[in-house]
Amino acid sequence: MLARNCGVRRVNGLTRLHLGEFVAARALLDQCHGLADSAHRGIGAGLTEDPYATMLAYSPWTLANLGYIDQSRLRLEEALTETRRLRHAQR
Repeated sequence: MLARNCGVRRVNGLTRLHLGEFVAARALLDQCHGLADSAHRGIGAGLTEDPYATMLAYSPWTLANLGYIDQSRLRLEEALTETRRLRHAQR
């Protein structure tokens, strides 16, 4: 259920990011941080990408646009670490 709810929040967060609504985008994407636990990701449930890795990949854009450059760098490093761990950017 967490993966499904986060899927909606993630898509809404990405939409907000592209509309320039960075505060709303950050709030929505941060709500999906609970997907760090792979049991909640829903991989194998018809998803073509890892929702946590996707959230991590877009969060740095939001943080950077809000002026949080150091946090953006940390989130980017976290995203790179996660995608390397998965050995595939899109699962």
